[in-house]
Amino acid sequence: MRRIGWTVWMLGLLLMLTACGHWPFADPQPALVEAEWQQVAECQQVGTLSETVNTARIVTPLARREMVERLYARAQSLGATHLVWVYRTDQTAAVRAYRCDE
Repeated sequence: MRRIGWTVWMLGLLLMLTACGHWPFADPQPALVEAEWQQVAECQQVGTLSETVNTARIVTPLARREMVERLYARAQSLGATHLVWVYRTDQTAAVRAYRCDE
């Protein structure tokens, strides 16, 4: 009985340690620059992207963070260097992605 309790305790500790290992403290994609409309006037627009939060997530701030990360990843896949936010709410967000030759 004592061995089962120890095993359950160790599994719980391992689960907590591995769950915290994915916490996104750093900026999602620092290679992209968040800009204003005036800063990208001479740049080529490569796309307008939108995302919604994953409603299966219980932790709303984490769901919003993942939504932003997906936008950054999609913009980078298009070769964007700059983003201009069209709108950002708790549930949805949209950006215009630009490629600027500097």
